[in-house]
Amino acid sequence: MTGATKTPEAELKRLLLARELDLLYELNDRVEGVEDRVGSDGALRDSVHRVIVEVLQRANASDHERIARTIAPLVLSSIREEIRNSRDMLVDALYPITGRLVAAAVRNAFRRLLENLNDRLDRSVSFDRLFNRLRAKITGSSEAEILLLQNPPFDITDLLVIHRPTGLLIARIADEGASMAVDSDLMAGMLTAIMAFTRDAFGSATDGELSTLTFGDAELHLMTSPAVILAVATRGPAPAALGTALQEEFVDLIERWGETLRDFTGSLLDFQQRALETDLRNSFRQLLQRKAEVVRRPPYKALAVLAVLAVLALGWGGYSAYRDYRVDILTQTATRTLAADPTLTGYPIDVAYDTELRTVTVTGLFPDIDTRLRAEEALAAALDDAPVQMRAAVVPRGGSGGAIAPRIAALEAVVADGLADIDDRLDGLDEAKSAILEQSARTAALETTLDDGLAEADSRLDDLAAAAVARANTLELSLDQTKAAATEQSARIAGLETAIGDPAAALFRFMAGNALFFSEVADFRDPSAAETTLSRLAALIGAAPEDMRVRIVGYSDEIGSSRANSLISLDRAAAVVDRLVALGVPPERLIAIGRGASKPLSGTVGAGSGNRRVEFEPVLAGEAVGR
Repeated sequence: MTGATKTPEAELKRLLLARELDLLYELNDRVEGVEDRVGSDGALRDSVHRVIVEVLQRANASDHERIARTIAPLVLSSIREEIRNSRDMLVDALYPITGRLVAAAVRNAFRRLLENLNDRLDRSVSFDRLFNRLRAKITGSSEAEILLLQNPPFDITDLLVIHRPTGLLIARIADEGASMAVDSDLMAGMLTAIMAFTRDAFGSATDGELSTLTFGDAELHLMTSPAVILAVATRGPAPAALGTALQEEFVDLIERWGETLRDFTGSLLDFQQRALETDLRNSFRQLLQRKAEVVRRPPYKALAVLAVLAVLALGWGGYSAYRDYRVDILTQTATRTLAADPTLTGYPIDVAYDTELRTVTVTGLFPDIDTRLRAEEALAAALDDAPVQMRAAVVPRGGSGGAIAPRIAALEAVVADGLADIDDRLDGLDEAKSAILEQSARTAALETTLDDGLAEADSRLDDLAAAAVARANTLELSLDQTKAAATEQSARIAGLETAIGDPAAALFRFMAGNALFFSEVADFRDPSAAETTLSRLAALIGAAPEDMRVRIVGYSDEIGSSRANSLISLDRAAAVVDRLVALGVPPERLIAIGRGASKPLSGTVGAGSGNRRVEFEPVLAGEAVGR
């Protein structure tokens, strides 16, 4: 039976198992593909290489921390093993880089050390220092040269390069005047042995290296790497910068010759030996040049400090002069601005500059609050950005103050005399009215007489007023001398107003123009004047309507705390209330309050201050009564 012949059984089998046969064929193809990819070591490596890179990239992107934790130990252990196996090669490869970093750090530290030493030298004062400066001035040399001459000379005599693992001498460069008494190879071997002994005796290979050998004034400075030793012989005290210079030369040597010298077997090729010796001579020559470099320039910092102090002093003097000039300009401008207002003529006003608060301060007495506000606006416009502080008081309502106070007091005296005369005539008129009631026949004659008397009284009053004005223009009484007279005349005027005018209006005028002044706590400054004022006030309150109440307001100066001043001002108001009650005023018509140091009349304090006072105010309708 051939493959082309189909038996009924095969056809039936195909029909019944067609699906399974297709799966078998597909599985066979897949097995053959897998065999091609992993059937041998080479095929497996190629397949894994193609897949593992992509897998790691995707894992790193989706779960970086997990893959890092998994792979990191393997990578670190591999790096550590490689470092242990190739330690010398790694040190030689990294030495030029680390050497430069260390050299830079040493240079910076050395520079800072020199700066600190320079500062201390600049600040130091000693006999040797002064002597060296004087000697430098006389000889014309710098102070640094004098100091160098005082120190022993320093010189570099020899330079050797040694192969460290074998102790063989690679090259030697000596000063032209130096002797070669010691065999170079023997010196190299002994030096290598000494370094190995020191390392074995005093520490492990990682604890450090021998850096200096000293014998008398001679020193051997050593620079080492795992493969090379650079030895420099010197005489005399070495300068501070020698270590940095040697480090730089050694780093350059390792960078240029490190790989060649690491494999040194006893000799170099001729061209290598000549090139190495040429480099070493250049290094030796540079070291000889560096030994004579001046470490620092002569210090001029003291002069710089003096110059700065002089500039600061000049600046402060200029600032002080400018400040005084500005204060003068501000005070003069403020004075001219206030003098330009005619309503302030005759009022005591003073302008000063407060240096602590940096403000223009105005003190004194203004005629009214509107004039004070107008003056404050004018000062703000004239002084630009300079702050102004107004400490001036305002004349109380209805009161008299300043230059017109004596004239008003004199006018009140004249008017009082005229009113007294009118009072006498009114008494006579009252008797005439009684006579008219008894004798009706004389009514017309009495009325004529009364009219004549009133006309004569009006004429007399006009004459008295004119005389009062004339007398006021020439009267030069002081405020203290006229205060008692004004108080007495005001009492008489209040009595007249009570008799012929509105009692409530008379009371208002009296309260607006009068106050009581105190020396200490509740003691009146002038008890006699205070008693007269209280008597007048008690009479006016008694004549006013019964529903009118008076507020007695106490004040204090700024001495003491705010709470103490409030209590003192209340005590003064209470003392006045008690005296008015004793004079017959019902207590329910009086209210005592204390306002402390608010509303000052002047800037003075103490027993003579006008701020220690009691004022009177009408109680508003509907205001609650309380003390």
